[in-house]
Amino acid sequence: MSRSPVAAALLLSSLVGLACHPAGASRAPAGTPARPDAPRAEPAPLTLDHAFMREFLEDFAADDMRGRYTLVPADIERAADMIAQQYDALGLAGVGPRHRSRFQFAHGSEPELAHHVWIEIDGHAHVLGPEQSVSLTTADARAVVAEPLWLPASTRAPDPPLRERVRDHVVLFSSTPTPTAVTTAAAAMREAGARAIAWIGDPTALDADALAALRDAARDTALPQVVLARAPMIAMVKDGGTQLDAIEQAGKPAALPRVRLSLAPRRRDRLHDADNVLAVLPGTDAADEIVVIGAHYDHIGRKDAGLACIGSDDTCNGADDNGSGTAMVLSIAKAFAAAGRRPRRTLVFAHFAGEELGLHGSKALANTAPDAPPFRGGHVVAMINFDMVGRLGSGGLSIGGVGSSTGWMPLLDRLGSRGMSVVYERSVSARSDQAPFYELGIPVLFFFTGLHDDYHRADDEADRINYDGMNTIGDLALALVEAVAGGAELPFAAATGDDGLVTRMPGSDERTVEKRVGPP
Repeated sequence: MSRSPVAAALLLSSLVGLACHPAGASRAPAGTPARPDAPRAEPAPLTLDHAFMREFLEDFAADDMRGRYTLVPADIERAADMIAQQYDALGLAGVGPRHRSRFQFAHGSEPELAHHVWIEIDGHAHVLGPEQSVSLTTADARAVVAEPLWLPASTRAPDPPLRERVRDHVVLFSSTPTPTAVTTAAAAMREAGARAIAWIGDPTALDADALAALRDAARDTALPQVVLARAPMIAMVKDGGTQLDAIEQAGKPAALPRVRLSLAPRRRDRLHDADNVLAVLPGTDAADEIVVIGAHYDHIGRKDAGLACIGSDDTCNGADDNGSGTAMVLSIAKAFAAAGRRPRRTLVFAHFAGEELGLHGSKALANTAPDAPPFRGGHVVAMINFDMVGRLGSGGLSIGGVGSSTGWMPLLDRLGSRGMSVVYERSVSARSDQAPFYELGIPVLFFFTGLHDDYHRADDEADRINYDGMNTIGDLALALVEAVAGGAELPFAAATGDDGLVTRMPGSDERTVEKRVGPP
């Protein structure tokens, strides 16, 4: 016999109630707080992937990376791509597109199409302004200071007597030049030993096309040439006791012995663009406090394009300098990402370009950080730099900058030396990327295993790295970063005596060594 619809519904309701409240279980009274969730599993411990660190370093310091010279865009961009791809794989966001933070820096100089021009009469200088002079050639590396010699505009190839008079003079021609005159006069006067040519005309009458044609003709003449305004020249030469009009009417070469014409080179800084590679692990309750974990990724390039690469190989691969630091920073980032850790403070993993040319990347980040999170609304509380950490030997590990905060030594003492010989140095070396941050009053540390015979030579290869030593340093560094990211107190300490910014490397002056620790 079938149950009625109502009975069936009642039976279903009772079964549901039993399922929700089995025998022996009592319902909590109304208003009783719900039982808290079961404890969450602890995050995985931080572990450095030693195999990854070695593999990355070997690839990063291979010949096909071409020495990672900042001034060869294709080479430094290849290196930046390789680092950024690792952060993509780790799932860490960048600061800027493709983990890049572009900066501009000056390195070297180049001549301008301009000269500083002035006339000296009896030792008194009369400076010609931009409207009174215009250059046809880029400035020579040397300033020209010479007595003027006026020549008729028709003079082309000086005869032997005139050649002697032309030598070491600035030749004056009373005419506005043409492209042909610029070329032919320069060839003849250069052969005669003239120092420069000054055309007396009207610089303001030269429109853009005419000036471009003159400069194009003068480009390869290898003799400085300028066009000077006629009015100031007449007045100034007259002050020197000579009438320019009378000289021109006579039509004969004439020296101006009381006058000196000076052409000083104008040069401008040569500007370059490069990228820092930045990845971010956001913090939690102290996310506005930023810890920069840094290393430069550039090196000195190749013999055909770079700094002074010495050795039998054409490429300076920079395995220790600074493939080692680059790999260590990446490995620390990988440890946090693999463990799923969100530290209290924000971590910025920073890879700097331009270090070998003057700390340009770290200066850019320290002084003009990107106007984007985490720097927008945040502030850097510590910077830890890794530069040449792959050659642990009898000299041990140097940790510079322990005097930049009263918090460093207690923390480092607690972490221990991991069986290494360690030199704890109070001063801060100006020769690596921690320096720009220290100059802003930020506590810094500098991990460094010392200079060696392969420094800036082609023999700085991956097969000469002490990987066991690098692993030990990396384990210590990871523990340090974990503590700092967790909120370790690091008040900045102003320098006393020789403990501030110095040009020497850590451990080289006992006066600023805090202590040395040997292996047990």
